[in-house]
Amino acid sequence: MDFFVVHELDENDVFHLQAVTPELNTIGYMDCEVGDGDLNITYLYVNEDCRRSGVATGLMDYLLLYLQIHDLHPEIHMYYLLEEETESLDAFLSDRYDVITIEDCREFVISYEDCQKCKTPKQLISKGKNVTSVSKMKRGQKEIIKKALNKVNLEAPEETYDSDLSFAVFHENEPQAILLAYKAENEIVISCVYSANSAAGLLKVLGAFTAQMLAHDEKADLRMLLLNDASEALVTKIFEGKGKYTSVKSVYWL
Repeated sequence: MDFFVVHELDENDVFHLQAVTPELNTIGYMDCEVGDGDLNITYLYVNEDCRRSGVATGLMDYLLLYLQIHDLHPEIHMYYLLEEETESLDAFLSDRYDVITIEDCREFVISYEDCQKCKTPKQLISKGKNVTSVSKMKRGQKEIIKKALNKVNLEAPEETYDSDLSFAVFHENEPQAILLAYKAENEIVISCVYSANSAAGLLKVLGAFTAQMLAHDEKADLRMLLLNDASEALVTKIFEGKGKYTSVKSVYWL
């Protein structure tokens, strides 16, 4: 299939690529968020009647060539839902690129209305004692948190969380639990939930987070990202089986 690729970098550092036919019909898209040393491919789509004809390969190869020409060597991440196209997308990536790791994770979404019906989050507030708000952290504590998250391969650049919605529990200057969150359109996103050893610290940061939400009467849906088995079980219990889970796959390659 004949097509060419055009690109644009917008004011939010999002790199947009389009596959366009000679008749100027767009048949494929790719969006990439450019970060500090990394590049996240957040969207990849090819029209159904144009799939398996080299369009996705053309978009990916154009991106890699652009990075090579500009002497850029970011770590590339890709996130997509585990739905119909998973197997073909896995095959597409592994056949053409050096895939480092493929990791499954889960995200949890609960509406504001369902969250208000749950008794457990409100009961957690008393457990939010001895918790440090990110906005009030002492010098060096943010760096300690970053080092702790690096050990479990979780990134926490400051632009991905709001200080007043993020909390940590420290013991002898070591983080025992971390919760990072930020406000997005119509929802609050918990981008990182981490506990070093037990659910106790996690309950404390969730309690502090809940208290902050209730204090500011945040009428927003809640989304939690990057859940593992332990935190998923805890979240299910806290929100009393309400809400829903979505599987997300993270693909990393050189």
